[in-house]
Order: sequence, then C-alpha cells, then structure tokens
Amino acid sequence: MKASPLRFPVPFSASSLALILLLTGCGSPEQDASNKLVNRGFEASSESFFEAVSVGDPAVLPLFREAGLSIDSLIDAEGNTGLILAAAAGKTEMVQALLDAGLDPRAVNTAGRTALIEASGKGFTDVARLLVGRGADLDAQDNEGWTALNLAAFNGQSDTVEFLAGKSEQESLDGALLVACFRGDTAVIDQLLNRGAYINARSPSGQTPLMIAAQGGHEDVIRLLLQNQANPFALDEEERTAAMLAEKGGYPVLRDLLLNPAKAFEAAGLTESGAAAALDPNDGKTASSLAPGDSPGDSAPVGTTPRPALASLDGATLSEEIVNPDAENADPTASESRPSAGAVSSLVLEGFHETPLPFVLKGVEGDSALIRLLSSTETDPVTVRLGETIPGSHYRIASVESKSISSKEGKGSLVDVSRVLIEDTDTGARHLLVKDVPGQSADTYATLSMPGSDYHYVVKDGDVFRALAPSGDEEDYRVLEIRPTQVVIQNVSSDEVLTIDRRGIAMR
Repeated sequence: MKASPLRFPVPFSASSLALILLLTGCGSPEQDASNKLVNRGFEASSESFFEAVSVGDPAVLPLFREAGLSIDSLIDAEGNTGLILAAAAGKTEMVQALLDAGLDPRAVNTAGRTALIEASGKGFTDVARLLVGRGADLDAQDNEGWTALNLAAFNGQSDTVEFLAGKSEQESLDGALLVACFRGDTAVIDQLLNRGAYINARSPSGQTPLMIAAQGGHEDVIRLLLQNQANPFALDEEERTAAMLAEKGGYPVLRDLLLNPAKAFEAAGLTESGAAAALDPNDGKTASSLAPGDSPGDSAPVGTTPRPALASLDGATLSEEIVNPDAENADPTASESRPSAGAVSSLVLEGFHETPLPFVLKGVEGDSALIRLLSSTETDPVTVRLGETIPGSHYRIASVESKSISSKEGKGSLVDVSRVLIEDTDTGARHLLVKDVPGQSADTYATLSMPGSDYHYVVKDGDVFRALAPSGDEEDYRVLEIRPTQVVIQNVSSDEVLTIDRRGIAMR
C-alpha cells in the first residue's frame, strides 16, 4: 500500500485564531468583557460608553474597564466626561458609581460646564447633592458666566436652588436673586430671600431685583418683593425707578402699583393700615423707639410666616438661658469651630431693613430746594421753598444749604454737595437730603435672632447691649456698623470685633 504523504497544518492568522477562541469560549478577559457588553446592547468603544452612562446602568462600568477602556479619561467631541453626561441625564446611581471610579467632579467640558452646573440647571437635586459632597466647585462658572445656582434659579428649579443656596456665600445668593427675577419664578425668589439674598442687590448696570421684575412685567414677583421691603424708589445708572421701567416696558398697571406700594396688598384683602404694617414690620415705630415686647401689626406679608415680636437690642440683656446650642458638642481645637463668645455667639442675622424716602435733591436755588419726586414717573424736579411742604407728602423743608467742594482730581473744579433738611410734620423726625443721593431715613436697621428667643432683636448703629460671657459674667457689646449682609459688633471691654451674618457670629 502506498503511504499517504505527510500533511502539515496551514498556519493560522491572528484573526482566525481569535475567531476560534471566541467560538470555543477560551477568549481573554478583555474579550469576555466585550462579549458581555454586546449581550447588554453595548460595544467596547468610547461612543458606546457615553451612551451607557446616559442610560444609567452602573453595572456596565466594570465591563468597560475590563474591556480595556480608561473610563476616567474618556471625553466626547464636546469635552464631556462620563460624569458630566451622567449628571446632565440625572442618573444618580451612575453618578455615584463614576465618582467611586475616580472621575473628577470639577472637570469641565468645552462650554466650561461642570457636572454640577449641568445637573443643577435641569433640577437634578440628588445628583447635585452627591457632587457637592464629593468636592464639586459651587462657584465654578461656564464660558457664559453661569454658575450652578444661577442656572438653577433662572430655570426655575426651586428644590435645587434651596439646596445650593444653603451652601452659597452672600455674593452668589445676590446674583442668583437678580437672575431669578428675569424669569419670574416666585418659588425660587422666595427660597433665595429665605436664605439671605439681599433684596436690594445691584446688577452690574445698577438695577435691583425689583427693577428687573418690573422691566419683565412679572406682577407676582413685584408683589413678593414689595412685601419683603424692596425699595421702590431706588435709581439705576440712568436714574430710572422700577415704575419708570415698568412704564417703558408697557405695563401701566405695574407702574401704578410701584408708585403706590400699598396697592400690592389690596388684592389680598388687606386694609390700608394692614398693608402699611406688612411693609413696615415695626408697625410705624422707629428702631430707636422699640422696647422689649413691642411687636408688629397682626398682618404679615402675604404668603409668609407671621414674624416674631420685635424688641430693641439697645440697652437689653440677652437671657442667660439662651446659649450656643452647639457649644456642648463643639471641638475647641477644630479650626472651624465658632469663637466662644457666650450668649452672643448664637445671634444670627435675619434681615436688613431700609426705609427709603421718595425724594432726590437735584439742587438748591436761594432758599428753595429742587426736589425730584420718586413717587412719580416725572423726572423734572419741583421747586419747594423753605418752610413749604413737598407736594404729595407730609415733609416740609426745614433748612437749605448750598455748598460746593473741590473735586478729588484736584483740577480746580467744584462739586455741588448742597443739602436740605426735611422734617416729618407728623412725627417731627428730620432727615438729610444730599444732592443726587436718593433719600434715606435714619431708620436703617438689622434684625437678629437666637435659638429659644421669642423675639427678633432690632439693632442699629451705636446700640449697646449686654450678653452672657463664657465665664458666666456679663459683658457689654457695641454695634459698630449695620450692613446689608453683616452686623459688626465690638466687645467694649476687650475691643474684640466680631461680625454676625446669616450663619452666625465670626471673628473679624
């Protein structure tokens, strides 16, 4: 029998070998992971990874890694990381898994947006909470200047605003309030005001929240702001009031409302006196005339909780029973612990209150004052002689002084700083008007609160009060300055200066 010739196997190509291994189930770990991804409807590619994070199944993440993808460094054509895409889609579990996998919560895409900005703008509060807890930057701005809080405020995401506002500094709160008034969402605005946003904050063009709402025709917002003591007589850089901006925007009803703020309450059925009490929490009393036990009228601003009774802090002694509630648990060695200042350490700034006057002095001619009436949309001043009453008011001209001083530039030019003293014919109170400066009464004050107290304490510049010291002794404090966001006080004995803001007391 003829022997058969020897036959040698044909060499396999790499692709053929891979196919056989795939068919026999003896592939590499990378191939096994790829197969499992295919079974789940994905591929071992960056495009498929971005699709997966947006879908939100965190179980596939280990498979992408086992398939050879560096998921913490992948970015799409717009510069998005997997974390940014998952946050933008509101996929909480996927965001958690990606954070655990080491993805950076501070990474930005080509638009400058972080995962926090994307999630906040769409109202994904749980995602925002996760990101902030893992170090996301609250103050990061995208290429257009939007922060997470601003974008959430503009888009009307009140729950997200409530969370972010509680973590934000004063400047961020004020900016968000201005932005929110463009859109006109009262729930968002209420959240920001409750968190301490300054109701008369200014935009870069000098506009207040009330001006922005008036220009946009947002009646509900205007009512809310007025009820929370927004200044209807403030002027922007072009010397326009909110009423003038409402008129320019074609909103005559809002113009009339702004010229007479008490009308903001008429729809709610409040009487004229009730409206005045709601606009003035002191019920007509000045900060200096309040005594412990004094309280505002029965009517609180519509839609708000009735205010606690008001009491003047000047000359008062803070109760020995009211102490810092965190004192027992505070770590005295911790760098972030509050200073031990006894009873005064639990004071918190509740609000800043201004009492604007609807007048601007435009000049002095002999014994006459040229007064612009901010309770009108007319810009031409009226002439009021010494001793006469300003039209439409109960203020008379008590004194007139024409005065000029050299300008700071030192070029010989003079600046008109004429002034007029006006007197309230009802109360006898006098207020100074300086040329081109909107009138302001002397009743600017702040309100402070403390745990366990039935009162909000009214404070003004120069007030002196007594409080329990850590030693158990009583110490005197003097109020040095009232600011929209802070009250600056000084320990009379030690000269130590402290500030009280909406978070409480802090060393200066």
